[in-house]
Amino acid sequence: MSAKSVSPLSPGPPTDGLPVPRRYWAIAAIVLAIAMSVLDSTIVNIALPSIARDFGATSAASIWVVNAYQLAILVVLLPLASLGEVVGYRRVSQAGLAVFTLASLACACAPTLLTLSIARVIQGLGAAGIMSVSAALVRFTYPQRDLGRALGINAFVVATCAALGPTIASAVLAVAQWRWLFGINVPLTPQPRSHWCRSVAAADSDGCWHGTSCRVPRRSFPSTCCASVSFPCRSRHRCARSWRR
Repeated sequence: MSAKSVSPLSPGPPTDGLPVPRRYWAIAAIVLAIAMSVLDSTIVNIALPSIARDFGATSAASIWVVNAYQLAILVVLLPLASLGEVVGYRRVSQAGLAVFTLASLACACAPTLLTLSIARVIQGLGAAGIMSVSAALVRFTYPQRDLGRALGINAFVVATCAALGPTIASAVLAVAQWRWLFGINVPLTPQPRSHWCRSVAAADSDGCWHGTSCRVPRRSFPSTCCASVSFPCRSRHRCARSWRR
């Protein structure tokens, strides 16, 4: 072997993550989507008396507006995370955003408590798609050296939104009807064709687990979302072989 040949494990400049300022747009889109999905798990609690009164339902029946959302997330969160390994994290997140937005609009226009509960189940499915792959998208957005900071930002947003949900709900209910708790999601949730979402780092099932340690040529994934982002590795199996060498 020539003395100038480069080992697959030789150090080099970071090739994972997104460059600035695209990285900031990407983390803003991820954080905003996570914030909306977490807020919707706690923001409705304050509005349950108003919802029960408008629909002429009992307090026990109105609880299903909360339960439907949380149960839907609980049931499909891990399966969707596994699905992201197969079809791609970007696709799962993109589908989750679309489902969450449409279901939020359906919740805001629900004519009955049953319709609202069903729409909340669908909304929970969309939120699960967002939550299940958010950490993976953060991994491919930030370089390995800043991964702890990125995950810390993600965890901070989740904890803060969970705590501020009732406060935000009270502020909204002070000036508007409970339906706006759902309607506000439609303009605020990042959409697949938005500039923010196009900056999100795409990650699919054969993304490289070892970041810069694999020197396999990258490939790009043209799509409506994240069209200009490429991956550091084509196959995790090929990357694992380079580590064994």
